[in-house]
Amino acid sequence: MEYQIEKEKAETEVQISLKENEIRMKEESISLYKDEKKILKENLKKLNEKEQDLSQTR
Repeated sequence: MEYQIEKEKAETEVQISLKENEIRMKEESISLYKDEKKILKENLKKLNEKEQDLSQTR
């Protein structure tokens, strides 16, 4: 019986470790998406500024 408990504890610890790794990977993905979003917003701002400049020169 004690062997079974130790085995279950070890399996549970492995599952916890896997979940922690998944969380870390997803956090990294979220960070990358946020960085990409920031770049896209900056590009949109520049395009809006160009559009404004063009409309003023007409």
